[in-house]
Amino acid sequence: MSAIGDISKSVEEINTISMTIASAVEEQAATTNEVSRIVSESSKAVEGISISIKDVSESAVQSSTGASQLQDAAKGLSQLAIKLRDLLARLEAK
Repeated sequence: MSAIGDISKSVEEINTISMTIASAVEEQAATTNEVSRIVSESSKAVEGISISIKDVSESAVQSSTGASQLQDAAKGLSQLAIKLRDLLARLEAK
């Protein structure tokens, strides 16, 4: 009877260990799913940030282009003002 009792005790210990392993596997699967969800959300957030940075970069290029065009227009107006001043000076001299 002692051998049967030992075998029964060993089976119970194996059963307990198996249940502990099964529980750990379930917890690991839940953790893996949560990490996967967080990585997915982070990826979406990074994509949104990347799009925002691209938009800001495009806006900066447009602003730079606009500033350059404004500077060219100001130079043109300055040259026109000089020509107008010279013309008026010539008219007043006559």
